[in-house]
Amino acid sequence: MRHLIPLAGLMLLPPGPVRSQPLPDRQPGLFRVVNATDQDGMQFYLVRPGEAWGNSRIGHPLAPGAALTLRASPASGCKVNLRLVLADGQEVGARDHDICALPTVTLHRPGLPPPARGRLA
Repeated sequence: MRHLIPLAGLMLLPPGPVRSQPLPDRQPGLFRVVNATDQDGMQFYLVRPGEAWGNSRIGHPLAPGAALTLRASPASGCKVNLRLVLADGQEVGARDHDICALPTVTLHRPGLPPPARGRLA
């Protein structure tokens, strides 16, 4: 019986208009890119959708299991295209990835499971 008292109190609240709060503007910030392959990443590209790839954004290999932590400018938006060129010449990547909603991007070879969790940095 004592569980019914708080519920009864809620029913006595006067009804009011339901107001939806505006969603805050989504702003990109810090995000991580994880090399979940078995190869060193030799080149890494990051652009907004529709832009040319440009130059690689790393100057040294990204080891298997290692991660890059990057900061996106607020003007860049949430959607990005990413591409990692591996030591064997193959590429892994993601298109139209939303770094605001999913700030960790794990890149692995299609059709192969990513390495065991303990291996990721």
